[in-house]
Amino acid sequence: MDAALSLFGLAQPCQISIALDGAQNRPYVKVLPPNAKGEEKQLPLYGHRDSVSGKVTVSVKEGKALQTLGVRIEFVGTIELLYDRDQNQEFVSLIRELDEPGVITGTKQYAFAFSDVEKAFDTYSGLNVQLRYFLRVTIQRPHTSPDFKKEFDIAVQHTQPEPEINNSIRMEVGIEDVLHIEFDYDRSKYHTTDVVRGWIYFVLVRNKSSQTKVWDWPLPRGKHTRFHPATPH
Repeated sequence: MDAALSLFGLAQPCQISIALDGAQNRPYVKVLPPNAKGEEKQLPLYGHRDSVSGKVTVSVKEGKALQTLGVRIEFVGTIELLYDRDQNQEFVSLIRELDEPGVITGTKQYAFAFSDVEKAFDTYSGLNVQLRYFLRVTIQRPHTSPDFKKEFDIAVQHTQPEPEINNSIRMEVGIEDVLHIEFDYDRSKYHTTDVVRGWIYFVLVRNKSSQTKVWDWPLPRGKHTRFHPATPH
């Protein structure tokens, strides 16, 4: 594609790259693309209050000069409805100006930092909606020339320490003078990946039963999005 564009002088005359500080020391998580179509991405993982910083490198092809109206970087958090792009919502949008209008030749680097940015939600990618955090570099072009842009996704996850107190709990169900069953659980708080373990006690049984089963029900999962009170999705 780039070769075909270059024949008409339309190929992008520069390369934009983003290097995050400390990326080699961060954990990476796998994020599936929307609708699970395509290859999964390996994204650096950030906490909800971690700063996001690094360097942007703009490399202009040898012998070329790039006229710009400035260079900027944005930190964006967005909720995207895959079946209704008009309803996309940006809940975080921060801008750092990296360079003034002028001419770029050769290779130029810009340091950036978004310090102590609140990232209110976890990264999510589902069948109908995805929640993304990404950096977007924009080289603004004069007149009617299209801007040059580069996006780089990161992942965000809220974590909490394991609770110091996690007592067992007991639930009771039954029918008066007919059936009394007690359920004991070894903990009151669970992680989403934990196995729920417990005990069942038949304290009183006065009805005839040929067999007793304990069903292994999967936990229900679902999502609901609503950007406008009158327009549920």
